Amino acid sequence: MKSKTKILQVVIKNTSTLDFSLPLLCFLKNRLSGADISILYCVANKNEILLDSNYYTNELIKHNINQFDLLDFLPIFLRKFEFIIRKCFNPYNNETYLNIKLSSDPFLLKVPKYLVYIIKKIMKSVKEKILKILLNNSDIIGTINPDIVLLDNRSDISFPGDKEIFDCLFKTKKIKIVLLPHAPHYISSCFSHVDPNPFDRFYSECDIWMPFLPATPWINRPDLKKYFFYSGYPGFDSECIKYFKASAKEKKDKIYILYIGRKFLDKNVERPKKYNFVTMDYDEVLHQINCINKSLKDLNIEFNLIYKAHPSSNNLLVEKMLDESDVISYECSFDAIYSFVSKVDLVISPYSTALFLFAISGIPTVLFKSKMMGEAISSWEVLSDLYENMSYYCNQEDIKEVLNRIFSDNGNDIMKDVIHIRKYFPDNSLENCYNRILDLKKNGNIYD
Repeated sequence: MKSKTKILQVVIKNTSTLDFSLPLLCFLKNRLSGADISILYCVANKNEILLDSNYYTNELIKHNINQFDLLDFLPIFLRKFEFIIRKCFNPYNNETYLNIKLSSDPFLLKVPKYLVYIIKKIMKSVKEKILKILLNNSDIIGTINPDIVLLDNRSDISFPGDKEIFDCLFKTKKIKIVLLPHAPHYISSCFSHVDPNPFDRFYSECDIWMPFLPATPWINRPDLKKYFFYSGYPGFDSECIKYFKASAKEKKDKIYILYIGRKFLDKNVERPKKYNFVTMDYDEVLHQINCINKSLKDLNIEFNLIYKAHPSSNNLLVEKMLDESDVISYECSFDAIYSFVSKVDLVISPYSTALFLFAISGIPTVLFKSKMMGEAISSWEVLSDLYENMSYYCNQEDIKEVLNRIFSDNGNDIMKDVIHIRKYFPDNSLENCYNRILDLKKNGNIYD
């Protein structure tokens, strides 16, 4: 009798890796008879990662995929107190309350931002130490007992109990480990992960999945070439797009526009030298939003703006910026990017890999030129071609002209974008990943 396949995804930081895995996990649940699929959120309360996203939760429940957080593995003698412990670790009871107080209390508003940062870091450190004590000797991997573990491929893989979990994963060759990407492409052809990593064995004993067809990460790491696997990006498959579009659109009396947000600095905060280039400035984001608003008003188009916040954004900061903007009708959402495919008529974005989902779905997608964009694509001509040859790639000052073009277009440019993106993200990722999972499950060593 064949044993059922048991797959565990370990989610460490935010929902970006879930964007890769969600369509795949649902597909595997349907294709692998009796498969037991679980997700472990490496936080006390999974809402610290999921935030207010209902889409992930609803889809996982619909497909009978288990969801755990660290407090699901409390020792037996502590389980009678689980309700109280969860209350203490509820993100809406502590971080959110602190953020609200820090942004509204007249006295606390005078606290320097560096002290606020230190206070938050101390709170997080204390919370993680308490959590580690509570979970002492909990055998999480042994309890779930997976055949295949999907891990975030990122430089920071630390969380309470990380050493115990990774030691358990690597001590047995029976568990196959897959490193998942958290974006549809990396920033250079040879980039595969960020060193240094605290676990020396991490990349030499894992299947490293690559979502972008032109990537050649083994050039810098020829010793790992046999571990790299071209997976494609499951959410870009035609089968997935058809599913995302299936939700009936409500009848609307206005245009729904999605703005794909990035993290940005607080107002009047000076950008540190050599700061992460994909983090925007407050005024830069505000200016883009106001440019969009003015252009649409000039064209006499009524619209509702949906601001899709970056998974690591501060929701209060986003709300503050939107309140200050000239936009009248807007909403801010942390929901899964897939939830908007059936809701929006137009997408406008600074540099973001998420925009390809909408363009490949046949939704007009405007991409702003910027210094950030230039830096993102400067080191690899493939990325220059991918982004700069989008039909609606423009300076933000030209947005009115581009919007006018979109509303008078017969769909030709939209189809050009679909064909253009398909060169880099061919269909059939789901089947690629499914077959690889089967190989990992069946074969003792697929690298020989």
